[in-house]
Amino acid sequence: MLLTECITEFIGSIIICIIGVWTQSAFLAGSAIMLCNLVSFNANLSKGSFNPAITLAMALFKQQSWSDMFWYLLAQFSGAGIVWFTYTRYY
Repeated sequence: MLLTECITEFIGSIIICIIGVWTQSAFLAGSAIMLCNLVSFNANLSKGSFNPAITLAMALFKQQSWSDMFWYLLAQFSGAGIVWFTYTRYY
């Protein structure tokens, strides 16, 4: 189950970062709309945070275990890193 959750976090982070790169000026609106859609769609697959700050807050407030937090953060930073690498390489 943890692998499925991490894959969902990885893909969600990629989508949010791509929206941030493509929309630039409308970053907040585009990200908010996509985040709402992703959270509602993937609620059964993972915690649906897609954001390291939210993942840390969920662990602090005991909504998520600390051991799972590490893997979630790894998946989220990996997804964002792939988008960053692709953006800097090709644009």
